[in-house]
Formats: sequence, C-alpha cells, structure tokens
Amino acid sequence: MTIGELAAVGRAAIFVPFAAATNNHQELNARVVERAGGGIVITESELTPERLAAAISEVISDPARAQRMGAAAKSLASPEATKRIVDTIEKII
Repeated sequence: MTIGELAAVGRAAIFVPFAAATNNHQELNARVVERAGGGIVITESELTPERLAAAISEVISDPARAQRMGAAAKSLASPEATKRIVDTIEKII
C-alpha cells in the first residue's frame, strides 16, 4: 500500500523492506520502484545509520534528483486500480 500511495503522489522514497515479509514481496515491490528510478532500496542486512544517512543526503542534497525520482515513481501509479479490481469482481459475480 505504501508504494502505491507514494507513486500516486509522486514522491521519491527510501525503502527498507521487512526481510521476513511473505515471499519477500516488500523487497520485490520496492525493487520495481528502484529500477524505474523512483526510489532507493536498503535491505535490512545492509541497513546501518551511515548507509541510511548517505541515502537521505543523496536525495535531499539534489532537489532535481528528488524531483526526477518523484516523477519516476508517479509513472508507476495506477490511480484507477481499485476501480478496475471492483469492476472485474462485479463481472465475475
């Protein structure tokens, strides 16, 4: 849900996916955003205060980069997703 919300509003993000999430879905989803240029992924095993501080500095010290990342995240948004899911369910029922 968080990734969808960030994409909908076009915000860059630093993701620290929960390592024990079922089927590693949090990291897999965050990697999609990262590959699109909309975020940075730091796994729990890579997470240190220094690594997190560096990632934050990378983004906030370059407003143009933050804007590009936000635009990249927004390109992944699917604001009509809920409506399409409901429409599909209604067709099935």
